[in-house]
Amino acid sequence: MQIYAQLEHIFRILNIDLFDDRLPVPAFTFFSSQKKNGWYFKEKKVQYVISINEEELEKDVKEIVQNMLHCMVHEYCKVFSISDTSRNGRYHNKRFGECAKAHGLVIEHNSKEGIVTTGITPEVENVINHKLFDVREKMDTALKAEREKREKRFERRQENIISSYSCIWECPICHAKAKASYNAKLICGYCLVPMNRI
Repeated sequence: MQIYAQLEHIFRILNIDLFDDRLPVPAFTFFSSQKKNGWYFKEKKVQYVISINEEELEKDVKEIVQNMLHCMVHEYCKVFSISDTSRNGRYHNKRFGECAKAHGLVIEHNSKEGIVTTGITPEVENVINHKLFDVREKMDTALKAEREKREKRFERRQENIISSYSCIWECPICHAKAKASYNAKLICGYCLVPMNRI
């Protein structure tokens, strides 16, 4: 949850400073895939969504802000009905370039993708230095907490898988046997001693 809060914080600061607070806050989703990288802006039925490869959040704050601004320009174009792409969203047109430039992105033209964002303006760097100066530290803390939470969920799942296996238990005295789950704690009904897993 902390990661979402950090991304929303970045979005709100940029929205206020560069978009005059005209954009609705999108939902943020994460994916981890070696095949896909980067950030993706989508329009769902009721809400805008920014999907991010989790590895992107380990990058420099300037790159995070640049990618966030790129998505925000797409959202701005959707909100104000500006056609900003063609070729099924793979080519950023001149209107995208104009909006990107007006909102703090440095742009270049390339024949394959059209307008590409290559950096941020000094105005945006100023926003980072004065209002987002502690984002890297907070993002690292949030990423660490999220990974720990995920590892605990994985461990619990593994424990549940192991505990669902049936094992044979045996009394060390009378050698009576019983079948129970891996994590069971059995006591021999005859000898009243704990049984051992075999």
